[in-house]
Amino acid sequence: MPRTLPIALLSLSLAIPAAARAEGIALRYDVYAGGTFAVAMEAEVQIAPTAYQLGAALELGGMYALVHDWDLQATVTGAIAGDALLPIRFAKQQEGGERWAELDFAGGTLASARGNPPPESEDNSAVPDALKAAAVDPLTAIVDVLRQVAVTGACAGETIVYDGKEYFSISRVDLGRADAPQSRYGAYAGPALLCRITVDDDAPYGEVADDARTAEIWLAQPIAGSLYVPVRIETETKYGAVRVHLTDFWSVSGETAGVQ
Repeated sequence: MPRTLPIALLSLSLAIPAAARAEGIALRYDVYAGGTFAVAMEAEVQIAPTAYQLGAALELGGMYALVHDWDLQATVTGAIAGDALLPIRFAKQQEGGERWAELDFAGGTLASARGNPPPESEDNSAVPDALKAAAVDPLTAIVDVLRQVAVTGACAGETIVYDGKEYFSISRVDLGRADAPQSRYGAYAGPALLCRITVDDDAPYGEVADDARTAEIWLAQPIAGSLYVPVRIETETKYGAVRVHLTDFWSVSGETAGVQ
């Protein structure tokens, strides 16, 4: 049986007409670092013709939870106008709420940012406000990829992201169709689109830093006819290999898409 997502995720509600039902899926992932279970993650995404929402919750697990208490919850709601995603509000909190950030957007453009610690105290002062204003939040960047794959069958592109603390670029290279590998840890294996993601937070003005992080992501429809979502992620870090496995999934289409 699916576990209950955190209250922060369940409180989301799409402002869409009742006739425009959202297509949605809930997901559960296990993250392994160096072959050891490290993080449990759950997410729920819904996309309607004129609106979208995504919520995610992560928590340390296994032996990592014995030495450090860490968790993160993040949510976004936004509107869809043609091909454009227009975030409305992004919020995240970490470590039991001790660290948090909230971003408000107007017409898809960053209007205000607040948090603890305050955004102005973070180490991104070199980034001009005009560039921050043109960025989207990290969850909108994810929805953008999922929607792009569903519409075009490809993932290539670039997105500039600001989350109230960090400013970075995400570039995507389409590696074509490739089966997601079979694994005893994962709940899905089979047809997928393979995408290489590069995250660069050291050179936000176009020059790729030497230590930019890359990952390979398999995107597929674990539920036939539903959304494309990550079903497996692989990356290498200085601490060893990191593998993200989709372990459970279920449809939430229309269940939390409310009328407001």
